Amino acid sequence: MEECNAIQLAVAAGYEVISTASPKNHEYLKSLGASEVFDYNSPTVVKDIAATMNNKHRISASAYAIGVGSLNACIDILSQTKGKKFVAQASHDIPMKEFPTNMLAIMWKMGSSFVGWKLKGLRKGIGYKFVWSTEVMANELGSEMYEKFLPIALAERTFIAAPEPQVAGKGLEGIETAFAVAKKGVSAKKIVVSL
Repeated sequence: MEECNAIQLAVAAGYEVISTASPKNHEYLKSLGASEVFDYNSPTVVKDIAATMNNKHRISASAYAIGVGSLNACIDILSQTKGKKFVAQASHDIPMKEFPTNMLAIMWKMGSSFVGWKLKGLRKGIGYKFVWSTEVMANELGSEMYEKFLPIALAERTFIAAPEPQVAGKGLEGIETAFAVAKKGVSAKKIVVSL
């Protein structure tokens, strides 16, 4: 649940957050600051979120795409809303089973995907940017977040390290077990191996 930290950071920056999750995790995401949470498996989720956003008094709409399938949904939602629109993508949108195995193919697939998403967004009046984690670490936002905001917020418990860790093993020998646990599927947990 990568969105656990994104929700808290966005709320701390003054944004209202609307998110998606399975119904069993709706209250959990609300406890982290999401104002509304929708079932990502609902056949009407795009229409429902767009309608909710259109009922709010605002002049812009932004989306943060995390996970396979989220970018297309974010563009579809924003295309139905009013005001200035922008989507930031934080993870690739290629299912792991379709992910190439050699570096040249990976770069080609990701590069062509970025261009395609940028063009789709432009056609619908939506700005687009892929956010590289190294980019955030190297700019002033990274310094503000990692050196100034997070140490204080974690100490004061206004920012919660989330999701909760689930220790799946110890040492290098625990890595295979951790992969097996993750492959079976977990919900609202971060699989870790203690060293």
